[in-house]
Amino acid sequence: MLVSCPECGKKISSKAVACPNCGHPGPFAEAGKEKAPGAARPEEHPSARVSQTPPPVPSAARETSRKSLKRIVAIVLAGGLILEAFAGSGKPARPPSGLASAVLPNEQISSLDEQAARALFNKGVTLGRQGKPDAEIAVYDEIDRRFGQDASAGMREQVARALGNKGCTLGQQGQPDAAIAVYDEVDRRFGQDDSPGVRERVARALLYKGGNLLELQGKPHAAIAAFDEVARRFGQDDSPGVRKWVAWALYYKGVTLERQGNPDAAIAVHDEIERRFGQDASPDVRERVAEARAEKQSLLASRKARK
Repeated sequence: MLVSCPECGKKISSKAVACPNCGHPGPFAEAGKEKAPGAARPEEHPSARVSQTPPPVPSAARETSRKSLKRIVAIVLAGGLILEAFAGSGKPARPPSGLASAVLPNEQISSLDEQAARALFNKGVTLGRQGKPDAEIAVYDEIDRRFGQDASAGMREQVARALGNKGCTLGQQGQPDAAIAVYDEVDRRFGQDDSPGVRERVARALLYKGGNLLELQGKPHAAIAAFDEVARRFGQDDSPGVRKWVAWALYYKGVTLERQGNPDAAIAVHDEIERRFGQDASPDVRERVAEARAEKQSLLASRKARK
């Protein structure tokens, strides 16, 4: 059955692991049915775009935060600051005389910078939705330029998220090599980070790398290696946001093996998902377990029919 990709709108098979046009991750729901996680532009860019949900693999889903933008507006009104004040060094402009200590205590500067980065991120997402990918990518590059050296966990997550969306957009534009290079950069810069939020971005980037390798470059073996890397490096992580991507990686490994004509190996992978995540409390992870069970039953039914 043909369905519309939630990211680029082109018609694709409902069985596709990821959209062959933009790399957005499946599974792809029929009209009227619930979409897979990451089917929305980040978050996730959510084109992170394998299937994310990945949804992206990798939607690989984009996250927008109107609340963050409203907080910035509130700060502007209350403290006499202007958003433009975040330009350059990334530090807020000097408030009116006599208000510096009251409006901008040192412990709040990092928070203000993070809100500015979120506002820029949302600007990039909006530009993408308006069909302006070059301008969108320029905004993500601006986030990296202005805040890429910030050591705070919250800001590292914002930068990693912006780079992930940049990769998704490049994949959408038919530049899988450039997209994969960006995903590798996320891994190189943040792969050893101990912050749960940043680890989630790295896992997602590796998943979307696999999606690009599979659907945009036709390299299933390399894609499976990328999916295995996600499971190997993050399989013991106790963060629900990270476990979600591990479950997605294993699921897409199973689907890829099935497509390669190896149903026994695919069944073994779906059994592994059940074993590792069958009792998981996270709704996102449980959804992948349910998908794996359904895939296994379908494979078993096909095997029985052939006998």
